[in-house]
Amino acid sequence: MPRLCKVLIVAIIAAVVAAAQATPAFKWHISKFATITNGMLVVDVPADAPIGMYGATADLDLTPYEGRSLGATVMAEAGPISISDKGIHGLKFMFHFSNPLSGLDCWPEARRPKTPFARQKLEVDDGLSGGNRSPRGTLFLGLQGVTGRIVFDLSTLEIVSGDPFYPQVNGDLVCAYTDRVRNAPQKRGVMLPARPCTEDDFKTLQDWGATLARYQIVDGPTPAKDEVSADFLPRYRAWLDGWLDRLDRDVLPWAVKYGIDIVVDLHVPPGGSKDGEARVFSEKTYTDEFVAVGGAPCQLFGDAERQGVGRHVLVVCVHWAAGPVCRIAHRPSGHRYARVAVAGLETRRFRRAHLDNDLVDESKRLSRQTPESL
Repeated sequence: MPRLCKVLIVAIIAAVVAAAQATPAFKWHISKFATITNGMLVVDVPADAPIGMYGATADLDLTPYEGRSLGATVMAEAGPISISDKGIHGLKFMFHFSNPLSGLDCWPEARRPKTPFARQKLEVDDGLSGGNRSPRGTLFLGLQGVTGRIVFDLSTLEIVSGDPFYPQVNGDLVCAYTDRVRNAPQKRGVMLPARPCTEDDFKTLQDWGATLARYQIVDGPTPAKDEVSADFLPRYRAWLDGWLDRLDRDVLPWAVKYGIDIVVDLHVPPGGSKDGEARVFSEKTYTDEFVAVGGAPCQLFGDAERQGVGRHVLVVCVHWAAGPVCRIAHRPSGHRYARVAVAGLETRRFRRAHLDNDLVDESKRLSRQTPESL
């Protein structure tokens, strides 16, 4: 057999094997109000149907994706779908698995387009970039808690996997309060005003019995149309530096004097939004910038430690991204929110700030303990 033919045969076999690994064969479990005909999954839930989950579920072997990102895409179209007062209800293109370390269930799902919509691609990814997953999981396509009609083209369904979007450094990291923090009196907190703070503000807060105040960094810049990140990021840095200067000048001195702890809320991540979602969760340039600028307030407080300021500061970068990984996963792209927060916490500068505040027990941070054993 000519050498060229052998090479072609090997290449074809390799391609077939790779395709089989990338998109497994699905065995579907079909619910009421759902049918599969010629590769089209039709979910048509009448208005008088009991509230429930209707569609198709496939069992998944997740072991091939260990240490890698996990996602899926499918083409779909939908007619009018009713609106539920529960945020987790609606169109569903969703994974389900558990986190062995925490024991929590995770439901990463696709963003829900406004219905009705013409044929378009739906995308879901776990955003954990190789985080802890159980070896078995499921994929669900359909409707939950609503009525209406949606059609999924199962011939277009693909499992997508690749290198981690943002590597997880400390897969075994367990955070726990030290005894000093755990046994401390509960704090009473308020939001600081957007205007420059004065000494009288903090004296008033002390008179009210406040022991904690939130400094919210808001009104951030967003990229202009067609503006590249190389031009936008210096503007973002200049904006953030201005807020940190005001923090250093108008807030921290009075916080120390009146014994009020400060939570710094970096409320505006770099990059702005695209298609209704913050770009920091899908564009690595902005994720890297978020991790980098998150160290800026930590460095400021570290430098101020000698003056007694650092002990009054807790850094919360993008406060809505700091929740437990799986408890927010029922929201669209919930895992991306958590993944970016974890990426920040795993940098040396972020950990330094938290350790300085006794928020992490060093002995437990380096151990392989489950939450139940703490």
